[in-house]
Amino acid sequence: VDEVFAGKSLVPDTYISPKSPLADPQVKRYSFNPQEANRLLDTVGWLDADGNQGTPRQSQAVAGVPDGTIFQIPLLIVDDPETQRIGQILVDSLAQCGISLELKNLPGEQLFNAGAGAPLFGRNFTLVEFGWSGAWQPPCFLYTSREIPGPYPQFQKGWAGSNPSGYSSPDF
Repeated sequence: VDEVFAGKSLVPDTYISPKSPLADPQVKRYSFNPQEANRLLDTVGWLDADGNQGTPRQSQAVAGVPDGTIFQIPLLIVDDPETQRIGQILVDSLAQCGISLELKNLPGEQLFNAGAGAPLFGRNFTLVEFGWSGAWQPPCFLYTSREIPGPYPQFQKGWAGSNPSGYSSPDF
């Protein structure tokens, strides 16, 4: 936030701005703490198998993950300079915990394409970073089932849905 946005933004702990009157002042805060992150990763089986912090962690007795799996995650990002810098900051930050983030740069028109084969709205990603305009009122509609993009009529809004994560919860 300080480097890319010249300190003119806040690091949110939820999708609601901490300056919003609707923000919960009791929400759990998350600080940047690589030492604690490394400890937590060790406890759940993501180990620094070679003792070299410069290489990714490997799984050991992690449920549903074969032993020796490298902790590497692909991250889709738009190929503009600001987003490239954000991506590199994320790469450097996660590397301090032994997590390898593999940047996959895409032109905006490709990332935001519609259709089953599209990266974002087709939900063909593991992790993606992109900007989304916010408002003082929390954008709860972005996480409703009716906003999941997909082929019409199975998906109410077709490819125009604004919930590319596909999050769906009857409770929400």
